[in-house]
Amino acid sequence: MIIHALIVDDSALIRKVLSDILNQDPKISVIGTAVNGKDGLEKIKRFKPDIVLLDNLDNIMPVIDGLKTLSHIMKEFPTPVIIVSALGKELKDQKDG
Repeated sequence: MIIHALIVDDSALIRKVLSDILNQDPKISVIGTAVNGKDGLEKIKRFKPDIVLLDNLDNIMPVIDGLKTLSHIMKEFPTPVIIVSALGKELKDQKDG
């Protein structure tokens, strides 16, 4: 069984890196990418992925941010979601400082 994944992230670099990593596994197929939450919700409806990788922690994704997108996904298209973020130390420093 192949797992169909959709990547939702406003960063083209992150979308490409995640796609490249996931596509190395023959059991995973990236069926689409989305540039923001609105685009992601439209593609979830169209492609019906098995799993969604969602940029969430920065909460600055344009149009609909990650948290609101997650809420819509759970209400409208209950689908497993993996939260991903390129932020690490930067986010911690922001919260601490």
